[in-house]
Amino acid sequence: MPSPAPVVGPGEIAALATSVLWAGTALLFSAAARRIGPDRVNRIRLFMACCLLGAVVVLTGAASRMPAAQVLCFFASGVVGLALGDAAYFRSLEILGARRGSLLMSVAPVFTALLMVPLLAEGLSAVGIAGMALTIGGVAWVQAERAGDREIAGSAARGVMFGVL
Repeated sequence: MPSPAPVVGPGEIAALATSVLWAGTALLFSAAARRIGPDRVNRIRLFMACCLLGAVVVLTGAASRMPAAQVLCFFASGVVGLALGDAAYFRSLEILGARRGSLLMSVAPVFTALLMVPLLAEGLSAVGIAGMALTIGGVAWVQAERAGDREIAGSAARGVMFGVL
C-alpha cells in the first residue's frame, strides 16, 4: 500500500514564508545600509513601524484597554529594541554584510542563555549546552565554507560588537 502524500499545512507554509522573508530582509537592509547608511535606514523603518502600529492601536482601541504602566513598558521596550538594538544590527549589517550579520543573529539565543546564568541565577542543562555547541559549530562551519569572502566593509570586530549589542 503506497504511503499517503505529505500534507503541507498552513504551519509549514508560514514557516517557509518566514524563512524566506527573514533572509530577504537581511539582504535588503544590508544593501540599504551600505547605500544610504544604517541610521537613515533605521529612521525610515521606525517611522513606518510607528505609523502602522499607531493605525492598529487606533483601529482596535488597544491603548484604551491597557493600563498606563503597561503602555509605558511597551514604549520603553520599543525604544530599546527597535531604536537602539536595530540601529546596532543595521550597523553590523553595513560592516559585515547580510550573510555574516544573519549568522551572528543566529547565535543570539546562545548569548541569551549565557546571560541568564549570572543575571537570573538559572542553570544550563547538558542538552542546553549541547544545543549551544551545535549552534556555534554550525555557524563556524558556515563561516569556514566561505573564508575567502571579502564582504566585510570595515573592522570585523566592530561589526561583531554591533551585532552582539
